[in-house]
Amino acid sequence: MSILSWSKSLRVGPLRSALDAGDKILLPPSVLEEFMAATGTPAQPYPDPFESYMPRIATPPPHQPRPTLPSPLTFQILNPKTRFINHGGVKEFSSDEGICHLPAWMLNSLDLKEGDTITLRLKELPKGTWARFRSMSANSRDILDFRAVFESHLRANYNTLTKGDILSVRHGNKRYEFLVEELKPADAVCVTDTDLEVDIEPLAEEAVAAASMAPNGRGVVGGLLDKQVVVVGEVAAGNVEEGEYRYFRLKDIDHGQGQGLRIKIAVESGDIDLLISSDPHPTLTSHIWSSLTTTPTHQVHVPPTDTSFATITDLHIGVHAFKGPAAFTLSTSYASVSDPNVPHTLSSSSVDPNANQPGYSRCANCGSWVPERTIALHEGFCARNNIKCEKCEKVMKKGSEEAERHWHCDICDKSGDISEKDKHIDHFHMPRDCSCGTLTESYPVLALHRRTTCPDRLIMCRYCHNLLPQGDPPTNAHDILAGLHAHESYCGSRTIVCHKCGQPIPIKDVAMHARVHDAERQRRTTPPLCSNMVCVRQAAAAPHNVLRLCQTCFGPFWVPGEDQGHMKLLQTVARRIHLQLTTGCGNKWCRNKNCATSTGTPQEANMAASTLIPLITSLRQALASGSRPELYLCVDEATTRRRFLAEVLEQDLAGKYAIEWCVKGLEAEREDLDRAKTWVEGNAPRK
Repeated sequence: MSILSWSKSLRVGPLRSALDAGDKILLPPSVLEEFMAATGTPAQPYPDPFESYMPRIATPPPHQPRPTLPSPLTFQILNPKTRFINHGGVKEFSSDEGICHLPAWMLNSLDLKEGDTITLRLKELPKGTWARFRSMSANSRDILDFRAVFESHLRANYNTLTKGDILSVRHGNKRYEFLVEELKPADAVCVTDTDLEVDIEPLAEEAVAAASMAPNGRGVVGGLLDKQVVVVGEVAAGNVEEGEYRYFRLKDIDHGQGQGLRIKIAVESGDIDLLISSDPHPTLTSHIWSSLTTTPTHQVHVPPTDTSFATITDLHIGVHAFKGPAAFTLSTSYASVSDPNVPHTLSSSSVDPNANQPGYSRCANCGSWVPERTIALHEGFCARNNIKCEKCEKVMKKGSEEAERHWHCDICDKSGDISEKDKHIDHFHMPRDCSCGTLTESYPVLALHRRTTCPDRLIMCRYCHNLLPQGDPPTNAHDILAGLHAHESYCGSRTIVCHKCGQPIPIKDVAMHARVHDAERQRRTTPPLCSNMVCVRQAAAAPHNVLRLCQTCFGPFWVPGEDQGHMKLLQTVARRIHLQLTTGCGNKWCRNKNCATSTGTPQEANMAASTLIPLITSLRQALASGSRPELYLCVDEATTRRRFLAEVLEQDLAGKYAIEWCVKGLEAEREDLDRAKTWVEGNAPRK
């Protein structure tokens, strides 16, 4: 069937930010109506019941096949002035009549602006088989799994790819640009429901050099390419330009030493921020530990109990210049209890020893405790020379530079030198937008949001094992209790067939379903074996089988009629065992410890009787108490071999399973030890 031939001219509408992530456009509802009218099949009339009785005058013309629509709907988009062409899919038929809304990047590629005229043509594109992308972002090496990133981004946002397009791929809180260099089998392809092989080309060296010299990219690129590696105890010096970053990687951390890490920076010039994270390239908007104050020395203590630190051996340190150029010296060491940044109990020496002591009074101005005999002299001198801040009660010298530059934040309780004001307001009281749309009140709050609840935070999915955004929190109690993120909730809803029960099970419920099978397995009863310790057959359920032997072993001991006190049975068993001890069974494969053939040492009649007495006594007691007796009676070769294999399998399984289940596994797998071991581990309850 042929594809519908359709084209139309529309005007470009205003930008819609919701379209910028992909290639999908908004069309007016009339376009959908045109498609339905052109491809709809007219209704057929009901058959006439009298038609077979009426003569046919003329045969109606055969029904002409209607054209079809491509799936998905894809369009060629043409700028009639420049003849530039691009392609895209359709998101909705919800725009105003005569208006088409395009993504911003598509307007740029077609050299269009709002109000211009475009020509749309319905076009079926071939399925893409291969694509080559060239990175246009210097930090694209941060992406660990390109396959997962492109798969999720293209599947969610794109129907088509056109050679020469620049894709803006969002990964976590960042965006990376890639140029579509080559496509197969055509220069424009459909990427929906197809397997697309992708090659990634790195950023050209000259582009890296150009980016490193750009005012807005120098610090990031330089930090990426020149990250310095240091070890604990090493001192490193560096410089950084204003607004840029300098990165260090602290490797080979030994968690067995000290009370965590102490990271210190001495500022020689400028004003810097110290940022630390377990992820590469920490920034003001994305870090775990930081020091964002204006001080000549920055010091951060990373505690050993912090979950973000306890399981890693490398840390990444970022130095940001708020004012520059800045020079600094970085040093790292293992923290000790005596370090000022390590929490510990305050000693009594931190309290004035003269406080509230007899003979001492407190100065109303500076708060010092002085002898009562000199309090008047002290207060007069203190009032003339010192001034106390009413907010923080800090005592300063009147007319001093410190007093003139003393400053308090109007929003929080921060105080210090007036030179700290601009940085404090910028870092702690300026609203900051997250890529997910959340508005936070400061850099520290934004960094906390990005590493905890941000939907764009990257996680390693426990089901597909791809690095993907975690999404919004799940809404059902099951997923919340399981600690799943939105993507894991969606990804874990896929089903697989249980190989034991054949039921379709969601992936996220596999562990719980397996525990159900384990509980059922543990409730299984052990199949009763013959009480003959050399036999592996199941015990027979005959009414007079008090010895709990199998039918084969019990046959010679069957006693007809009444047997008071099992005397006849015991005599028959005694004769059988006595014969084994003195003569043996004569079978070379015998492994019965109470058989002369197996042991190779036939006993005399009297000695055999001495050996037999405790055996029969034990048997009589077992019969009297109703417990399971233990007998050693010679059996055939096949049974002996199976018993030997069962004992080998029991030993191989470290005695975790009863020998009865080892026997059953050998029966199920036809005495194949490897397969029997697998069967026992999958079906038998543990001891």
